[in-house]
Amino acid sequence: MSAATKKTTIHKYASGNTGVVINDTDAGPYSYFYDDSKKNTLLASFAPQGTGFVNHLRSSKPMFTASKTTGSIGDAQGNSLEYFDWQPKRPGLKFGPSKPQKMYINPCLSFFLTDQFDMKMTFRGTNGFHEFNVGKPSRPSYLDRIMTKTLTGHLILDLPKTTPTLKQRQTLLAANPAAANMKKAQEFGWVLPRASPSGREYAQITVQDDLKPVINGGNADIDRLKNFRTTIGKNVLGLKTLLRETAKDPNASVNLGGTGGTAYRRFMF
Repeated sequence: MSAATKKTTIHKYASGNTGVVINDTDAGPYSYFYDDSKKNTLLASFAPQGTGFVNHLRSSKPMFTASKTTGSIGDAQGNSLEYFDWQPKRPGLKFGPSKPQKMYINPCLSFFLTDQFDMKMTFRGTNGFHEFNVGKPSRPSYLDRIMTKTLTGHLILDLPKTTPTLKQRQTLLAANPAAANMKKAQEFGWVLPRASPSGREYAQITVQDDLKPVINGGNADIDRLKNFRTTIGKNVLGLKTLLRETAKDPNASVNLGGTGGTAYRRFMF
């Protein structure tokens, strides 16, 4: 599906022939550059992401071509003069053209190439001199956004005026409870919070009938865990009981689960 054209800008030669057509779309500008002739031969064209071509005027052979990953420069006979990658395949490897290029297409059209993000077409027509950026759009880095630096070291960034502040975002969420709940769910990764061993969270949840057996099974497991005692746990509990009763009456006899008072004698001091 092609992007819808929002605006079309046309620049003409002194002869009245169309020289440049810029179609501004939602995806970005599509640029077309023509020869000064009645045939309006297309000499160069570029898409918003910096992909395109430039042809030699007389032979129509590729002078320059650019894809998303590579670029090439050729002569008027169609021979490749240089082929390069836009991005290095491994650290330390050269990329882009070996040196900046200046290509004169006709007396009014010129092409300048430095790298994938710095490609320009120039046109001299009836309305004067025009320059068009046809390279890949570059995103400003964090350091590019710095407007000034305060004495305390804080950086003041040049942010778009339409970016809401933290307080404005909180106000918008407070005015829309549904959006606030959705935002909270997204922060938790669309999962429920972890339940505690007591299972008190389950008591606050109303579930559908087909899920009640799952909840009942979970409650049964929790009850069994509450009543579970290991042998060590039983001995420790008995020792606590013995110490408590001995503190009350030194001659008290407490059965800790053994036979014939064996368990009692085991814990005698």
